[in-house]
Amino acid sequence: MFLSIIIATFNSSKNISKCLNSIINQNFLDCEIVIKDNLSSDNTIEIIKDIFQKNKIDNYKLIISEDKSVYEAWNTALEKTVGDYIMFLGSDDFLKNYSLGYYYNYIVANDYPSYVYCKADKINFNNTKLRTIGEDFAEYKFKKHMSVVHTGSLHKKNLFHKYGNFDLTFKLAGDYEFLLRIYRKEKFHFINKVLLKSSIGGLSEYSITTQIEGFKAKKKHNTDYLLIVYFDTMIIILRVFIKKIFYAFNVNY
Repeated sequence: MFLSIIIATFNSSKNISKCLNSIINQNFLDCEIVIKDNLSSDNTIEIIKDIFQKNKIDNYKLIISEDKSVYEAWNTALEKTVGDYIMFLGSDDFLKNYSLGYYYNYIVANDYPSYVYCKADKINFNNTKLRTIGEDFAEYKFKKHMSVVHTGSLHKKNLFHKYGNFDLTFKLAGDYEFLLRIYRKEKFHFINKVLLKSSIGGLSEYSITTQIEGFKAKKKHNTDYLLIVYFDTMIIILRVFIKKIFYAFNVNY
C-alpha cells in the first residue's frame, strides 16, 4: 500500500466529517485511514463510523484509547500502519481534491524521496483564507524555527525505523524535534503548490510554550551556538506574542 493517513482525534465532532470527506473525495484508492481517538466524550466516534459506513469504506482502522499527547497518539497509530508513506493530518485540516494524486505523481517522478511537504492555506473558523504558508527548504531558516509545513506532509515509513518514533517528552514541538533528527541525513522535497487547508488556532498555533520546546529541540540537536539559538528563540517568542495580540482583536479569527 502506498499511503497511511493518521488522524488523532479528541472531541473532534465539529470538523472530523469535513476532514474525512476531503480524503474520501480524492478518488485515490491506494491508502488507508488510521484514526487514534483519545476517548472522545462527544459523538466523534459515531460520526466517523457513519461516514465510513455510508461511503462503504473498509480500509480504515479506529483505535480508541487514552493518550497524553498527540505524539503518543501518532506513535500508537504508527504501529498499525501498512503504508510505505505516512501522512499526519489534523482533524481540522482538509486536503484539496487533487492532493493525494499530486503527491503520488511527484513521489514516483522523483525517485521516492524520504520526506515531501507542500504549501497550505491557513483558514479561519469560517473557512476564509487568511494566508498561504510553505516555502522551499532552507537550512538556515529551519535551524531557527519550524519552517516546513508538517501537517499533510509525507514521510517514508522507514524513517521511523531508522530514527525512532516521536519523542514523548515533547508535547507541542515533537514534529519539529523529529525533523531536526533527520534533516542533515535526508533531503526534504518541497512541492510548490497548495495541497491542503489548515485551520488556524491548532495545537501549536501562536504558542509560546511551543517555542520554548523548540528551543529545547534545537539545543538537543546542536543546530547552532547556544547563544545564537537562545537569541533566535527570544525573537520568535516576541513575534508570537505580537501575533497573539493581533489575532485577539481580529474579527475574522
